[in-house]
Amino acid sequence: MQLNKKHIVYGITQNTVTDKYMMVFEFYYERNIQNGKCENCNRYNTSPAWCQTCDPQKIAQGWTSGNKQIDDYIKEFQFKTTKYEDIIEWIPFNKLNNIRIINKDAFSSTFVATWLDGIRIISDEFAEYTQTRTPSYTVDLKTLPSSKNLLDFLNEFKGYTHLKNNECKVYGITQSTITNEYMVVFDEFYSTRNHRNGKCGNCNRYNTSRLLCQTCDLLTCGNKDIDDFIKEYEDVIEWMPFHRLDNIQVIGKGRFGTVYSAQWLESKRNSLTQRAYRMVALKTLSGSQENFLKDFKNYMKLRSVYRGLKVYGITRNADNEYLMVFQYANMGNLRNYLELNFKELKWKSKLKLLIDITKSLTQIHQEENVHGDFHSGNVLLQNLNRNVMLYIADLGLSRMNDSEGFYGVLPYVAPEVLNKQPYTTTADIYSFGVIMAEISTGKPPYYDIDYDEKLAIRICNGLRPEFAKGTPEFYIQLANQCMDVNPSSRPTASDIHTKLTIWYNVISNYAEMFKDGLVIKEAFASADLTIPTLLTTIPNYSQDKLTSKLLNFQDLPSPLNPLVISPTQSSEVYDSVSQNFFISDKIDYYDNYDN
Repeated sequence: MQLNKKHIVYGITQNTVTDKYMMVFEFYYERNIQNGKCENCNRYNTSPAWCQTCDPQKIAQGWTSGNKQIDDYIKEFQFKTTKYEDIIEWIPFNKLNNIRIINKDAFSSTFVATWLDGIRIISDEFAEYTQTRTPSYTVDLKTLPSSKNLLDFLNEFKGYTHLKNNECKVYGITQSTITNEYMVVFDEFYSTRNHRNGKCGNCNRYNTSRLLCQTCDLLTCGNKDIDDFIKEYEDVIEWMPFHRLDNIQVIGKGRFGTVYSAQWLESKRNSLTQRAYRMVALKTLSGSQENFLKDFKNYMKLRSVYRGLKVYGITRNADNEYLMVFQYANMGNLRNYLELNFKELKWKSKLKLLIDITKSLTQIHQEENVHGDFHSGNVLLQNLNRNVMLYIADLGLSRMNDSEGFYGVLPYVAPEVLNKQPYTTTADIYSFGVIMAEISTGKPPYYDIDYDEKLAIRICNGLRPEFAKGTPEFYIQLANQCMDVNPSSRPTASDIHTKLTIWYNVISNYAEMFKDGLVIKEAFASADLTIPTLLTTIPNYSQDKLTSKLLNFQDLPSPLNPLVISPTQSSEVYDSVSQNFFISDKIDYYDNYDN
């Protein structure tokens, strides 16, 4: 008699102890010589290295969860198992290592962990099937809505295994020793993993599609506020799993966070055909998650009017810190650039840098935004196809400005701000004037004295940075106007950009188009000749001076302008250059400096 396609029935018997009738049958049609022989009954196995008569009995022995209901429930599954790899077992929680959350919602939490025992596999070495396990293996853990109620959990688990059977691979059940919650141990995307997709660098399992592991490369982080924010800007940024960032190195620390460089293995959004690494910068922000989102939102709003550093997304490190992921500026900041290249920088190149800075400042100020901590350390440069691109960094960060003081780099801070007046766009212009002096000398302002209260008093009393020998007087005049003690007397970023652009065009063979053009051109040519003679060595200067620090000075004197009167001739040249010029319709003054 054939019971079904798997069994053959030989007869019926009766247990003399229980008086129960029993069917005598055999898994006849499942046994195959190719599966090997069972060591216990000496019959051919019903699947590779698995005898459905004997092996479930062995598997069900020698373990306990410590709870009879759990034990009986798991054994019920084990007695029905038809393949060695499909065994569901009790997994002690101490056999799970490196547990980290990857998703959380109102109903459940999903984790990734390393199962130290490894999963069950069949080895077919030497054309002989044997039961074995992998080395430690990455698995998923998931709490269910009823995870703290055993009976409800078991009922839900049974439904879960049936519903998910075609999608995932269930390995067993565990219980957290921390929360006492029961958890399913499984591979949620088992059916879609394929060796042709390559292996995930994070969990070492096969990817679920080309270059993507659905477990590790989640497009969300499980934090609703962060996910909602990413969704708002999903055309521009994305959630970036931290394991896709490699070779992470600290490149800067400051009041508002730490900056790292890293290699990012780009997502399928950016790389459809091959694994491509891109250098990126990571930035933590001090303070709460609320402040992090506030600063990031401010930055994204500013990017709509100012083409600053490209932002790729948000990630989260092993310490649960969120980080912004930005375009990497491979030439460092302006201070570094001047230190390395000052002797080779002619005035035409210096003007180009200043024009790019004022162009960015103009975009920022036109929307009534301010930077708030503007200095040469926040001006970044990137070599892009042999073109030097310039960006203003640290935009949109929350900055304290109240009775507790404010943060900044002292030499770049306007005197009225030192005296606790509100920070406005004119304070950014003061900082720009200081940068003009820095580009003239190649040295940080006041590099040879301490950045302390004594310096703050001297700045309020009219101290201003020095300029290098040979610097054109009309250039010095413009810089001093930017650093005027009266904020209303300072030019706008747009006005400065116009003047610098004209000077650039004058020395780019357009001198005849401007009144006093030859005088201007000769002044910059003469200044170029003095550059090799300038001393740029900075003894005992620490980059830490460029770190924003809390500034909270009391009873500073009312700000004054320096008691310096420039020569009459210089003033006339400055006035001539800045005011009395005619514009030729043959020149595009605002685009020519890019050539």
